[in-house]
Amino acid sequence: MTRKLKNNGCHSKILRGILLVNKEGKFLSTWYLVKQPIYYVKSTHEDERGQVFFYEILLRSKVTNRFPFEEFNSLIATKHGNQLFFNWLKSNLTDFFNQFTNKTVLSINIEPKQLVTGEFVTFLDELDDFKEKLIIEVTERLPNSINTVNFVHQLKAIFDKGYYILIDDVDILNHRTKPWKYFARYVNGFKLSPIAVKICRKQEFVELVELITELQLLNNIQLIGEGAENHQIMETYIELGINYQQGWYLGKEELLFTE
Repeated sequence: MTRKLKNNGCHSKILRGILLVNKEGKFLSTWYLVKQPIYYVKSTHEDERGQVFFYEILLRSKVTNRFPFEEFNSLIATKHGNQLFFNWLKSNLTDFFNQFTNKTVLSINIEPKQLVTGEFVTFLDELDDFKEKLIIEVTERLPNSINTVNFVHQLKAIFDKGYYILIDDVDILNHRTKPWKYFARYVNGFKLSPIAVKICRKQEFVELVELITELQLLNNIQLIGEGAENHQIMETYIELGINYQQGWYLGKEELLFTE
């Protein structure tokens, strides 16, 4: 009787494992990648928009055509799921770089909790031949569960490998930005949230200019303005000395494999 119960328990674990693998595989089968350009904007005149600096790769669901937030977080919550995701991403990136042999540079978004995993280290090692064409964007919001020392150590290791690293979606009027000034020694730039330029009052605007100036002096940090969804935001960024910009006003997302 005891042996039968143990066997049933074992079978249940196997069944749960099979169901989980099927679920994870289903997620990936309904996802696709798009790219959105980041421009160097010389002035507010459209004909002086300049060349594309690089393209950010964005994950989308075939069901909603939006980022699959819940599915994505469910998948990367397990070591196996995280590995599946990086295998899938590596396959897409390798196909792109092999198919388009020009100098197109792509950036990928990585969650901080993914950054410190062995799966991500393996992913980078397998894409080492393409590191001159690959930018790593790390999400700004660092979870409380992350060991900051381990995170910084991993950030430094990636930086030392020669990868170009950006900190994504930074709200530079938020107190959480302060730790990133310490991390700045191991990154190449910050992508700034448009929230700041949308809500600035006069005093906040002065503080914003001062902080931007300070950030630009840190290790030749590159600043990129996100969310340039209209002419006003684009113009505000230019006034702040931020010429690298991204947003629907400048360029909408398109399927990765369209060239």
